[in-house]
Amino acid sequence: MHVLAASSLVLGLLSAPAAAPTQTLYGVAWADGAGHLRITPMTATYGKPKGQPARYALKHKKGAKEIRLDYTGAAFSRVYVECHLKESEGQFNLDKQGFGKTRCPAKDIGWALALGPETVRIEYRGGKAIRVREFLNFDFASKTQRGQLKRLDDNTLLFNGRKLGYNGHLTFYRVTAKCNAGWLTGEPVNADRNGLGKKACSAADLNRALKGHKYTWLAQVEYYDVLGMALVVREVFGDA
Repeated sequence: MHVLAASSLVLGLLSAPAAAPTQTLYGVAWADGAGHLRITPMTATYGKPKGQPARYALKHKKGAKEIRLDYTGAAFSRVYVECHLKESEGQFNLDKQGFGKTRCPAKDIGWALALGPETVRIEYRGGKAIRVREFLNFDFASKTQRGQLKRLDDNTLLFNGRKLGYNGHLTFYRVTAKCNAGWLTGEPVNADRNGLGKKACSAADLNRALKGHKYTWLAQVEYYDVLGMALVVREVFGDA
């Protein structure tokens, strides 16, 4: 019986599935529900501008797909000298590779993501983040395009087939008389000669105008291409 039991144990160990390997990615993380983030892997190139802290330049990877990760058990390191700073105030806490050294609890990942997207290096296994480290990025250039816009949720737009995140800092320019009106409601009293909205409204007004619509709307959007973040949305009235 002992021999049989030992043999069964050995066979069980041999047949047990191997643990998923730990993987590493760089990219821009966005909040995606309680305890979760979403991120698309990018290439990252290290650089150290003269007289400035080390940072990385990010570029899109062809064919890279968005990943959703649970970060509730992850180690988190910030580039700021304290966990709950919203601005650097000119001081950073970086290691020799340019990654944040200030250790913070996993719950602070959610706090940081609520302020906006984070440039991070993530070590993960399966669907769980093991270690999340902030890093500084080179300045992002913005693009402005016209296209079809649709709301996915309170922090995500679909623009010309691409997901763009946004936060409360977004500005929404309307052609309507009031900020809280439906999309293209009433006369285009605030449209310029090109049909672009010129009445400044908020991200909350954008949410309100798009919520509940299954179809897309014509809009002009300024956004950070690499960051995947919408900065300005202008309502477009085609006949203005």
